[in-house]
Amino acid sequence: MAIIYVGIPVEIWEVELKNKPQHLLDISPKGTVPVLQLVNGVVIEESLDIMRWALAQHDPEHWLGVSVEADRLIQWNDGDFKQYLDRYKYADRYPDFSQAVDSDWFRESAYPALNKWLEAIVATDLFRRIMAK
Repeated sequence: MAIIYVGIPVEIWEVELKNKPQHLLDISPKGTVPVLQLVNGVVIEESLDIMRWALAQHDPEHWLGVSVEADRLIQWNDGDFKQYLDRYKYADRYPDFSQAVDSDWFRESAYPALNKWLEAIVATDLFRRIMAK
């Protein structure tokens, strides 16, 4: 999202993690995604680092460095929250943790503020652009 937001042109490769392309393994031996290889050959392998790099290039609305609290929230979202989200999303892998993967269940759940926030994000032009297949 940060890369599209700042307007940096990138080549996006869809990767099937069960059949990782050799190029991915050549630039990032751990073979996880996302991975960003810069024109100068530098490789950035963590989503939070990619976001920070992109925003360091151009940040017209000052997304980066809003506050210490915002930075803590970003780190929590990229860390602990992501682990919880994966357990929710991948019910087949984490049956003990997953409530449901059903969007109707989520909309009717006891998280109205989260639902409102998610609906606002999904409705943005930026979100539609990054999610286009």
